[in-house]
Amino acid sequence: MRKLTAVLILLCLVSAVMAQFSLTPGRKMPNVDAHWLTPVAKPHRVSGSKVMNIVVFSDINTPGIVRTLRYLESLESKYNRRGSGKWILKFQVVVPNEKSEVDRFLKLAEPPFSVMIGSDINGRTFRNFAVSKVSDVVIGVDGAIAWLGPVMDLDSVISELMDGTFSMEDYRNISRMKMEMQTALRAGLPDVAAKTAEKILEKKPGDITSIQVILYSYEIKQQNEKAVDFIKSSISRSKKNAGALYLLLLDRIVRSGSIPLWQESVPDAIKNTVTVDDKLNLAAFIAEQSPRFYFPAEQMLQLCDEILKSPETVKDPEFHANALEIAARVEFAVCRPDNAIELQSKAVELRKKHNSLLIKSSSHALDYYKKIKILSGKK
Repeated sequence: MRKLTAVLILLCLVSAVMAQFSLTPGRKMPNVDAHWLTPVAKPHRVSGSKVMNIVVFSDINTPGIVRTLRYLESLESKYNRRGSGKWILKFQVVVPNEKSEVDRFLKLAEPPFSVMIGSDINGRTFRNFAVSKVSDVVIGVDGAIAWLGPVMDLDSVISELMDGTFSMEDYRNISRMKMEMQTALRAGLPDVAAKTAEKILEKKPGDITSIQVILYSYEIKQQNEKAVDFIKSSISRSKKNAGALYLLLLDRIVRSGSIPLWQESVPDAIKNTVTVDDKLNLAAFIAEQSPRFYFPAEQMLQLCDEILKSPETVKDPEFHANALEIAARVEFAVCRPDNAIELQSKAVELRKKHNSLLIKSSSHALDYYKKIKILSGKK
């Protein structure tokens, strides 16, 4: 199963060059004209619901493209569940590459990409949107442009548009500072970028991009203790982003090798992570990254149980299957193969029922659990 920890995107997104658009918010959303090479989403519109079209301009030769596409998949799952009945979100990734080149790229993906990816037809979509650089995004709401900007801001902008709290004026003010921050990063001035990031956080506490830039400045100076203290203080200032920030904290701790800090922080992270998305991201991270012999078995079993019992989990079959697979991994880690096989079987059944692109990897995991169970019974 693909990693769910989307927040741990590296600085390839932070330092990406900003796109130049001649379009402005309020104008009609231009047409998208592409050869779609992944399954085309056909969401069912409920009466009274709003439609949000998210068009991402990228290039398959862009550094970090796979990470970006996985990130977009996680956002698509997250916000389609959150907007159920009120919002319909449609993600489309348009690339300038030839159809045959994109097809070769997609065949190498394991698991296959679920987000819509299309080769621009004769460059028409890029011309319609007047895009000169990638990777960046245009969001349309009910046919009108609502926002234009970089991929790194997409999560927070979608959330604010759905909540009705988005302000283009506020965004432009912060965007100018982010441009300065990016310029400093590209010039090899991380301390200057960090100073600008601090100014952004004064206006928007919890901004993940700015937090990552400050962490980067600590990392290159090997100031791990300061980095950990900074993340902890960020969590206290931005409860809304606690889930994402705890992942940054635990990632930092794992890389530092501090077992006492790991044992201290994991219970706090599990206790204070609220949304089901953040809970599953946290469970996936701990299952994959926990130091040997310090796996929080009892707490992880309880966390997975909470996730599976949440009404939000069953809204999306793919998300539900992901939750079942993480729970199966935890059961296997605590030497309960029968439970692991039962949960993994349910995940495989769910993926088959909905023709998931992850059937192959899910079935492989199930076969593995069964094989290990047989071997464990032999003397």
